[in-house]
Amino acid sequence: MRIGLVQLNPIVGDIEGNTKKLQHAISSLDAEIILTTEMAICGYPPRDLLCDIEFVRACEQAVQSIACTTREEYVLLGHPRVDEVTGRIRNSVSVAHAGNVIAVSDKLLLPSYDVFDEKRYFEQGESICTFSAYGKTIGIATCEDFWQGNDAAVASAYDTDPMQQLIEAKCDVIVCPSASPFVAAKHNEHILYTRKLASKYGVTIAMCNQVGGNDDLIFDGGSFIANTDGIIGELPLFTEEAKSFSLDAQPIEPVLLSAYEELWHALVLGTRDYVMKTGHGSVLLGLSGGIDSAVVATIAVAALGGNAVHGVLMPSRFSSLGSIEDAERLAE
Repeated sequence: MRIGLVQLNPIVGDIEGNTKKLQHAISSLDAEIILTTEMAICGYPPRDLLCDIEFVRACEQAVQSIACTTREEYVLLGHPRVDEVTGRIRNSVSVAHAGNVIAVSDKLLLPSYDVFDEKRYFEQGESICTFSAYGKTIGIATCEDFWQGNDAAVASAYDTDPMQQLIEAKCDVIVCPSASPFVAAKHNEHILYTRKLASKYGVTIAMCNQVGGNDDLIFDGGSFIANTDGIIGELPLFTEEAKSFSLDAQPIEPVLLSAYEELWHALVLGTRDYVMKTGHGSVLLGLSGGIDSAVVATIAVAALGGNAVHGVLMPSRFSSLGSIEDAERLAE
């Protein structure tokens, strides 16, 4: 069996654009199971866009538009949906196969700590979701259902354990559509935690994490697949990519960045996406000749290119000759 990981950089709220990117990525993969990220259709976090019921309905329609193109493959799509019984919104993953949605998983654990406020928007699901594909039982654990606060150094206070339930359901593969924000050294914790669970329970775990900057949040990607032997496939950090991996592959040594490398890539990605996703093409910076403006200018050039960064020097009678010369040298 091959599993495809679709690690895309969505624009929150751009349902049409995100759907087109998903369709292109899905069609490029040779895999039996194709996994996207949490809320892949609308991007995470959609926040108060979820208060518009027409927005949620449009997400549901986008899922159907992708589902009708599926054949033998099983495609897992993250999206919000309105529950038919309660009428409330849920954080869901639809399983599309042979032109239809054959199963829907609703997130059980809704984080409401740190940067998360999911209880404000979502109703939690009632039960785990599994489905059968190519002789294997596949279980779905959406983000917090899998991490349970362990990747955020938060003590779990949940009264249910979706992972334990999936293990008891004798899943062969557990897939985790995720939108876990970047924190320094968190990727290594993701790998260690996942390898521990894969080894403990004898299962294969595929985690697909969102990448990109959305306002004040940065997502680092770094999706991977782990089994009892270790990591058997991974996607790069801070980069959009879609790729499939064989579950029979030999373990590899995961690529880990230093703390400074992680911070650098996060700052560049966050700056680039903030500027581009808000519809701007260039930035204007004040250059003082000091270290602060030099760092900002360096990040901006790495993110946008030198032609899109315009420096302005505004010397006063208090400015030293050295600071003016340093600013001019920086601009050059």
